Amino acid sequence: MRYVIHELVHAIQHVKDYGEKQNDKKKDYLNRADEIEAFQYQVKYDKKHRGKEKTEKYVDGLLDFHDLSADKKEEKKEEIMRKVQTS
Repeated sequence: MRYVIHELVHAIQHVKDYGEKQNDKKKDYLNRADEIEAFQYQVKYDKKHRGKEKTEKYVDGLLDFHDLSADKKEEKKEEIMRKVQTS
């Protein structure tokens, strides 16, 4: 279900037409605003249904998979987890 939420956010972005306006499609995946927003809603759902510990483990794995440097990893994790922190 969490992946459905991620992709649903992209569908809404497309309907709103701002996903199409982005010229940074070649930009690093985790630096794209549309991807960050989708991941934020995905992990918000994940926290509610799987708990904070499993959600953080997922985000850590995501950041490892995308080979983020150690100095950028914590900042990107905070950005992705932003909606979790405010809920």
